[in-house]
Amino acid sequence: MLVLVAVAELVAQLDVIASVPGRDDWSRAAQWIRTASAAEDREVRSPVDASPLSPRREERALVVVEPAWAAPLGRLALRRVELGDTAPADLAGRRALWALSIRGHAPAAMGGRRPTEMRRFGRVSVLRYAIDEPRESFDLVREIERAQVAWGGGSMGWGACALRHEPVRGGGLAAGTMLPADRFVCDRSRPWLAVGATFQQDVGLAVRRCVGQTAARGIHLRARFPEVPARGVLEGRFGLAHGDERLRGADVWLEVRVAGRLRARVRHRDGEGAKAFAVELGGDAARTFPSRGAPLGEGAASNVDVAIDTALARGEGRALDGAWRMPCWSASVRSRRGATRIETR
Repeated sequence: MLVLVAVAELVAQLDVIASVPGRDDWSRAAQWIRTASAAEDREVRSPVDASPLSPRREERALVVVEPAWAAPLGRLALRRVELGDTAPADLAGRRALWALSIRGHAPAAMGGRRPTEMRRFGRVSVLRYAIDEPRESFDLVREIERAQVAWGGGSMGWGACALRHEPVRGGGLAAGTMLPADRFVCDRSRPWLAVGATFQQDVGLAVRRCVGQTAARGIHLRARFPEVPARGVLEGRFGLAHGDERLRGADVWLEVRVAGRLRARVRHRDGEGAKAFAVELGGDAARTFPSRGAPLGEGAASNVDVAIDTALARGEGRALDGAWRMPCWSASVRSRRGATRIETR
């Protein structure tokens, strides 16, 4: 009997090993996506695009890896595909979704929909889905280096934060959200008081593209965008890295101001995962002014001032170093509400 059990375990182990995709499988599948997606990009690129190398974001496809835990292998194989196109929060503005899939997994965001195209490369499958999502006209994460970032608030007033090139800080296993090399530094004596576009692994272990913005005790950090298109809905989400979600630290506040008025205030508690927010732009609450360049075919547009603040809740819980935490937020303006979220399983 023991011999039979040992043989059964050996056969099962050999089957597991045989089912693991090889590096060549990943490479061939990724190359197919690069080639096919580039061909589609050439077909949809507008002749008035500023860059001859890349179509506008709202015309690009999106790449995901299923299951989520295999994402590092997929991104390694994809290489030249922009990482921002493999780590979004939702499907806003995308024309198609490509999935690198193993073991029969399909994107949860597609809700069981059949792919429009499917190819197999060894043990890696490539799935393509045509999608129709709200158009995205302004991505605050992509525009963060053009923002006006300040720190202070209350009786201390506001001080400007300078965009600098600094050594990368944080990130990695149990090291929280990585602060990128190009980031706003608010106080050289407190290097953790910073704002910058980065990536965060959330409580579900999915990687999200977002803005890391310190939440400090007694200090507000503000990222201000003076000219955000006032047509549509500002939708976003914010949260902490998966390790930080388990610290039972101080709650984190995120506030959204439009034309100086508080329009959304969201409180994040550890263990809750990313919190969503949505703000209608335009209308009486938004003091708008002519934009410097309205999209073709949309007539005269107007812009509005949007500011996003982060801070710690007072007198509750504990925080890293006793004074600060590093939440990460993403937000963009969409033509309508309801972009399909990309969740992990």
